[in-house]
Amino acid sequence: MRDTYTYYNMNRSVEAAISGGSLPALSTALRMELRELTGRQCTDAPLLQRRKQALIIDQLHACDVVDGLLGVTMTNTATTNTAQFATSTIPTSPSDWEWARQLRYYPHVCAKQEMACDSGSY
Repeated sequence: MRDTYTYYNMNRSVEAAISGGSLPALSTALRMELRELTGRQCTDAPLLQRRKQALIIDQLHACDVVDGLLGVTMTNTATTNTAQFATSTIPTSPSDWEWARQLRYYPHVCAKQEMACDSGSY
C-alpha cells in the first residue's frame, strides 16, 4: 500500500492541475504511469508481484478520481477506446464540490484525512 506521503503528493498534483486547468494532462500522465507499471514483470518474485498489484490498484484509483473530475465517460469496445469530456463539470478551484467530496490525505502535525465538510486525524 502507498504511504500517506504518496497520497499527499497525489492530492497536490490534482489541486495544482485543477488550479492550472491541466486536469486532462494529469489524466494522460497518470495513464502513462499505469501503462509503464503494468508492463513491468515481477513474476519470479511473489512479494514484488503483490506490491506491484497494490500499486496498480492505487494508480487505477488515481486515474478514476481524475477522470471523474473531468466528467469522462469511457466507452470500451474490442476495437476502440473513446473518452468524452463533460466540460461543465470540470472543477476550476480545489474548493469546488467535485474535488471536496473526494477522500484526501494531508500531513499536518499528525496525519489528517478530509472529505467534504468532515475531517479526522489518525
